[in-house]
Amino acid sequence: SRCRLELEDHEERMGQALSRCRLELSDAAEAECEAARRASSEEETCSRLQTSLEHSEEAAGNVWRQLEKKSEHLGEAEETLEKLRSRLRSSMEEQSQTSSALEDSQSQCRGLQD
Repeated sequence: SRCRLELEDHEERMGQALSRCRLELSDAAEAECEAARRASSEEETCSRLQTSLEHSEEAAGNVWRQLEKKSEHLGEAEETLEKLRSRLRSSMEEQSQTSSALEDSQSQCRGLQD
Protein backbone atom coordinates (compact mmCIF):
# COMPACT_ATOMS: atom_id res chain seq x y z
CA SER A 1 0.00 0.00 0.00
CA ARG A 2 2.86 2.39 0.81
CA CYS A 3 4.44 1.47 -2.51
CA ARG A 4 1.18 2.21 -4.23
CA LEU A 5 0.94 5.64 -2.53
CA GLU A 6 4.49 6.46 -3.56
CA LEU A 7 3.72 5.29 -7.09
CA GLU A 8 0.57 7.41 -7.23
CA ASP A 9 2.47 10.38 -5.76
CA HIS A 10 5.23 9.86 -8.32
CA GLU A 11 2.67 9.57 -11.16
CA GLU A 12 1.00 12.77 -9.96
CA ARG A 13 4.34 14.63 -9.87
CA MET A 14 5.22 13.24 -13.30
CA GLY A 15 1.81 14.35 -14.58
CA GLN A 16 2.36 17.83 -13.18
CA ALA A 17 5.85 17.95 -14.67
CA LEU A 18 4.42 16.79 -17.99
CA SER A 19 1.73 19.49 -17.81
CA ARG A 20 4.41 22.12 -17.07
CA CYS A 21 6.49 20.86 -19.98
CA ARG A 22 3.50 20.99 -22.30
CA LEU A 23 2.70 24.52 -21.10
CA GLU A 24 6.32 25.62 -21.58
CA LEU A 25 6.42 24.03 -25.02
CA SER A 26 3.14 25.67 -25.93
CA ASP A 27 4.45 29.06 -24.74
CA ALA A 28 7.70 28.53 -26.62
CA ALA A 29 5.83 27.52 -29.77
CA GLU A 30 3.56 30.54 -29.45
CA ALA A 31 6.58 32.83 -28.95
CA GLU A 32 8.26 31.29 -31.99
CA CYS A 33 5.11 31.79 -34.06
CA GLU A 34 4.90 35.41 -32.92
CA ALA A 35 8.57 35.94 -33.78
CA ALA A 36 7.98 34.40 -37.21
CA ARG A 37 4.95 36.68 -37.74
CA ARG A 38 7.00 39.72 -36.73
CA ALA A 39 9.85 38.70 -39.00
CA SER A 40 7.40 38.19 -41.86
CA SER A 41 5.80 41.55 -41.14
CA GLU A 42 9.21 43.22 -40.97
CA GLU A 43 10.17 41.56 -44.26
CA GLU A 44 6.96 42.84 -45.87
CA THR A 45 7.60 46.31 -44.46
CA CYS A 46 11.17 46.20 -45.73
CA SER A 47 9.95 45.09 -49.16
CA ARG A 48 7.40 47.93 -49.27
CA LEU A 49 10.06 50.43 -48.20
CA GLN A 50 12.43 49.11 -50.87
CA THR A 51 9.72 49.49 -53.52
CA SER A 52 8.94 52.98 -52.25
CA LEU A 53 12.64 53.86 -52.37
CA GLU A 54 12.90 52.59 -55.94
CA HIS A 55 9.89 54.70 -56.96
CA SER A 56 11.39 57.73 -55.21
CA GLU A 57 14.71 57.21 -56.97
CA GLU A 58 12.91 56.90 -60.30
CA ALA A 59 10.91 60.08 -59.60
CA ALA A 60 14.10 61.89 -58.57
CA GLY A 61 15.73 60.76 -61.82
CA ASN A 62 12.77 62.10 -63.79
CA VAL A 63 12.91 65.43 -61.98
CA TRP A 64 16.67 65.62 -62.61
CA ARG A 65 16.18 65.00 -66.35
CA GLN A 66 13.48 67.70 -66.45
CA LEU A 67 15.81 70.13 -64.69
CA GLU A 68 18.57 69.32 -67.17
CA LYS A 69 16.18 70.01 -70.09
CA LYS A 70 15.00 73.26 -68.51
CA SER A 71 18.60 74.27 -67.86
CA GLU A 72 19.40 73.52 -71.49
CA HIS A 73 16.40 75.60 -72.63
CA LEU A 74 17.46 78.39 -70.28
CA GLY A 75 20.94 78.33 -71.81
CA GLU A 76 19.41 78.55 -75.29
CA ALA A 77 17.18 81.42 -74.17
CA GLU A 78 20.18 83.27 -72.71
CA GLU A 79 22.06 82.83 -76.00
CA THR A 80 19.06 84.16 -77.93
CA LEU A 81 18.75 87.09 -75.52
CA GLU A 82 22.45 87.95 -75.94
CA LYS A 83 22.06 87.84 -79.75
CA LEU A 84 19.04 90.15 -79.50
CA ARG A 85 20.98 92.53 -77.24
CA SER A 86 23.84 92.55 -79.73
CA ARG A 87 21.44 93.30 -82.61
CA LEU A 88 19.83 96.05 -80.54
CA ARG A 89 23.23 97.62 -79.85
CA SER A 90 24.07 97.43 -83.55
CA SER A 91 20.72 98.95 -84.48
CA MET A 92 21.21 101.74 -81.92
CA GLU A 93 24.70 102.44 -83.32
CA GLU A 94 23.29 102.52 -86.86
CA GLN A 95 20.49 104.80 -85.70
CA SER A 96 23.03 107.06 -84.01
CA GLN A 97 25.14 107.16 -87.18
CA THR A 98 22.04 107.78 -89.27
CA SER A 99 20.97 110.57 -86.90
CA SER A 100 24.43 112.12 -87.11
CA ALA A 101 24.40 111.87 -90.90
CA LEU A 102 20.90 113.37 -90.98
CA GLU A 103 21.99 116.24 -88.72
CA ASP A 104 25.01 116.80 -90.95
CA SER A 105 22.79 116.80 -94.05
CA GLN A 106 20.34 119.21 -92.39
CA SER A 107 23.21 121.43 -91.39
CA GLN A 108 24.54 121.42 -94.95
CA CYS A 109 21.06 122.19 -96.29
CA ARG A 110 20.77 125.14 -93.92
CA GLY A 111 24.20 126.29 -95.03
CA LEU A 112 23.10 126.15 -98.66
CA GLN A 113 19.89 128.00 -97.87
CA ASP A 114 21.72 130.75 -96.08
